[in-house]
Amino acid sequence: MNREQHVAREWHPDLIWDEAHPRMPAGTRNRLKRLNRAVAAGSEILQMLVRDRRGRADAEQRGTPHTGLEPIQLEALELAALELAHTADRLLDELREDSP
Repeated sequence: MNREQHVAREWHPDLIWDEAHPRMPAGTRNRLKRLNRAVAAGSEILQMLVRDRRGRADAEQRGTPHTGLEPIQLEALELAALELAHTADRLLDELREDSP
């Protein structure tokens, strides 16, 4: 992952958005803030799920017990990632509709 992709997935506090884009309409800026939060949180959740699956596979190969996430935790994280993706998709549609 290059630096630009990594930055796009990082969460930026609202104050940074406000300072960096003072001339942007408030509605657009607020949607971008929410989109940034959804993408950053979704990315973190997916990284957690991947680490757990890799740990589970490594433990299986070594024949050792895996002490990762419980099935209910996995399901909750998967559902949260889907909800965040849906939110991000909806926000992108709203931004597209607002753009000239």
